[in-house]
Amino acid sequence: MRTRIGGPHNPSPGTMPDIMPLKEAAMTKSQLLAIRKMKPLLDELVEQKLLELLGDPDEGLQLKPAARRRIMERLDKSKLVSASKAASRLGLKW
Repeated sequence: MRTRIGGPHNPSPGTMPDIMPLKEAAMTKSQLLAIRKMKPLLDELVEQKLLELLGDPDEGLQLKPAARRRIMERLDKSKLVSASKAASRLGLKW
């Protein structure tokens, strides 16, 4: 089976190899769907692990009063919606 340029046997300089097959048609629709559903989960797991290993770069930092004031001035309070109202609009039970 051929792989894309930058595949495991021909990596582009300075990049990780791409091992996704060029002929995805050889995979069943359910296999492709499973892979697509797993990607967000894998992204989240990697992000969590990096945060665990490296820590939160903003931990312990305080928002400066001037920055907080500017944010509050720009906040249009007429557009604020409670969490329960937002959940209701989305058909969720809160």
